[in-house]
Amino acid sequence: MNHYDDNEYVYLSLLHLGVVRWNRSSKRLLRALQYVISNDLVIEGPVKCLYAELATAQKCTYGVIEHSLRYAIGRMWECSHTECSKLLYHSSEIHRCPSVSEFLCLYSDAFKRGIIQTWVDSLESEANETPELEINDILGLFTL
Repeated sequence: MNHYDDNEYVYLSLLHLGVVRWNRSSKRLLRALQYVISNDLVIEGPVKCLYAELATAQKCTYGVIEHSLRYAIGRMWECSHTECSKLLYHSSEIHRCPSVSEFLCLYSDAFKRGIIQTWVDSLESEANETPELEINDILGLFTL
């Protein structure tokens, strides 16, 4: 079983959910999720605190942060709406893309319950398995 720290789990979960272009929006989503995971107060309070912190750290405006997060979540949802629905809504039905606040709350809840980590661990263990049998079968084709 893999054991990553919280930041690595957030990064890997985004990677597996289709965030493959690490543009500013994707990086801001990564930072927002890392912030939400490490600060329980964000979920209890308004997301405005998060936007203000990110805006200060990124040297941009509140509006830029809000737009970037909305864009990154929307793109991710387009790529992986089925998987996102399973992870965040615990449903095989495809759900609509949540707002930024909803997404942050749903993700944080899934993370705190261990759903994200279990999912990432299963995907990473599948990727790290070496299919020796398949390789040997292929090599056997060349030794006729």
